[in-house]
Amino acid sequence: MSVDTIKFSCTLDLRERENVLTALELHETLRNEHHRPICMFSFSVSVLEPSESSTVIWLRDVDEQAEIDAVRYFIERLCDEIALTGIWGFEYSCNSFTNLVPEFGGGVMLFDLNSGDVVEWQSTDELMEKALQDPSSISTPATV
Repeated sequence: MSVDTIKFSCTLDLRERENVLTALELHETLRNEHHRPICMFSFSVSVLEPSESSTVIWLRDVDEQAEIDAVRYFIERLCDEIALTGIWGFEYSCNSFTNLVPEFGGGVMLFDLNSGDVVEWQSTDELMEKALQDPSSISTPATV
């Protein structure tokens, strides 16, 4: 597989300013753990709004080279550090300069913030394959 770019941009409301500071510190700590097989430098975490009361963090790719597994690891660790609830997720896109069919698309990752567990991680090519194998698996089948 020759994916040349992986891009994403999303926000997460952490509800309290202290949680934002914890998230920023955690991301920096994970970046300094050199023994990690995943690249924590492939995405950035910052405060969405410059105000001192902002509780929303902005996660996004760095130079179109996001490592989605690194984002997953960060969210799992963040859920260990702070008490969050609900379901949250983000989308990502993939592109290739080689023009090969399976190199385009993207995916979605959904988390249970109570536990930090991934509840769904599906790529668009997996969704397409599933729908072609079993059209009843898609929520709104096309009508002709």
